Amino acid sequence: MYDSKKHIWVADCQDKELMRWAMEPATEKQPESRFLRADAILSEHRRGSEAADGVYLMEEAAKADYAPAVYGMGQMFQWGWAVRRDRKRALEYYRKAAELGYEPAVTAIANVRRQRNRAIAAFTSAAVLCVVAVCVFVHFLPELTGKRVITVNKETELSEPATLEEFTEEIMDLIKENDDYLVISGQVSTNRVLLRFDGNRIDLSDFLALRVIARDDNLIVIQFATEEEANRCLEELSNMDGVRYAGMDTYDIVEKDSDGSNLPIVTDVFNTSSYCNSWGVVDMGLDQLSAYCAANCSDRSVIVAIIDSGVLPGVDADSRLLPGIKLSEGTDSTTDPDIHGTHVAGIVFDGTRDTTVQILPIDYTVREINPTTGEIEHYASIQTLDLALQYAIREGASVINFSQGSQHNEIAPRLISDVVAQGIVFVQAAGNETADTMSDESTTCPSELQCSLIVGAYNIDHEICSFSNYGDSVDVCAPGEEIYSWYFQDPMSLIPLQGTSMAAPHVSALAGLVKLMYPDATPAQVELYIKDYCRTNRNPTAYATGLYGAGAPDATGFIEN
Repeated sequence: MYDSKKHIWVADCQDKELMRWAMEPATEKQPESRFLRADAILSEHRRGSEAADGVYLMEEAAKADYAPAVYGMGQMFQWGWAVRRDRKRALEYYRKAAELGYEPAVTAIANVRRQRNRAIAAFTSAAVLCVVAVCVFVHFLPELTGKRVITVNKETELSEPATLEEFTEEIMDLIKENDDYLVISGQVSTNRVLLRFDGNRIDLSDFLALRVIARDDNLIVIQFATEEEANRCLEELSNMDGVRYAGMDTYDIVEKDSDGSNLPIVTDVFNTSSYCNSWGVVDMGLDQLSAYCAANCSDRSVIVAIIDSGVLPGVDADSRLLPGIKLSEGTDSTTDPDIHGTHVAGIVFDGTRDTTVQILPIDYTVREINPTTGEIEHYASIQTLDLALQYAIREGASVINFSQGSQHNEIAPRLISDVVAQGIVFVQAAGNETADTMSDESTTCPSELQCSLIVGAYNIDHEICSFSNYGDSVDVCAPGEEIYSWYFQDPMSLIPLQGTSMAAPHVSALAGLVKLMYPDATPAQVELYIKDYCRTNRNPTAYATGLYGAGAPDATGFIEN
């Protein structure tokens, strides 16, 4: 039960035999059994899906008129444990428990009434004297104390989580509550606005939102019930002082058929025990620079974050592959992790062998089964991209590899720019539409970004790959065809894939090695260093156009100089 002095839920039952009895299939539906299990769960979880299980069990036991469970429901609503605080409902449960003869409920009713009466009396006596002072104080509070003030409609639930973990948990719960397949597939709006504001005051009270969740860096998520309300909010925010940027959260499809059925049939699978270094790693000289860094930079480490679709490590993976995180869920769980993220991570691993470069996998995609075609589709939202970026920052990433598909939203470039401004090198695949990254932003966004390292692709003959995007924003080209790397269906195997998704992690591996050598280098300096050691002589005609960047990076230049 809830301990009001310690502000925690404490399980009443400490008898292991009794708890074992409660877990048995023969007794699991009995009210006492459900109460004991609910009590134990709530003592360990205040929020999340686990807490929801506790609420369900407690409610089922209460429906059966099990008095301690009825009393427990009252405590949950009185103190806001696993449910929203609701004094009225708490009283209803306490009254029912009292009717069932549960003695503590009588005391609880008196306490709730006493609290209410005190609050009314205090408010009444102070209201007239304080109204002017409060208005003045509230107006100047942010300026005087520096404390942030967010004002919302009285019908809106406001939450300001203290930590990134709590913020992430609340956002994931919000997505789970509101985003079904129609939302995720883009057939209907998310009705969710994302904004970031400057200063320490923002007034959102004119907007009839369901929930407002605010992070400590002034990023705010606003969930509406209707698209009309969300659009009205966006229109008014565009004219509001202090709003740095705002936009609708959207989903984009980044993959289909994650079982690999839409890929070329693979017949030349390599076993990891007989293979080391793809032709791309050797061509860029990453194998030589890795050996140099292993010998000279082992006293420090660098983290390369892979924001993608999950990673199943190859058998040759070592402790350099960190646990990472999964930030979204969907209807499919059979392909977790996935071919794309696994392959990308393997390339970074291959290009940094024997070094202290660590790989941090961040799965930000949601898998959904298309009800019409039966295909497994991977989607990603702007909100989960933001969570992924924040997690990479929190875990100390120096480099982020982003080889996923387009993010058609004006907010994505802003989020990425904010990350680069914090000193993280952001490596982005140029895309595979044979499109100009600058004139076709609706297709290639965010590969038009100037602050990122945008990577096109070339093949083993040093010709630009036919699929590779191009344009003034492309910084370099890297190996992107017939690249062997980890296979998500078999940790013992390597398979070849192609795309600028394969080119980008070659450059991420190089950026990680550069940060090992020059830990204080800024993203702009790392980009400049990599461009300084680029070769154009193998395809001078293509690079002379200026559409494929500075050329093909040569990692050996860092050893020679």
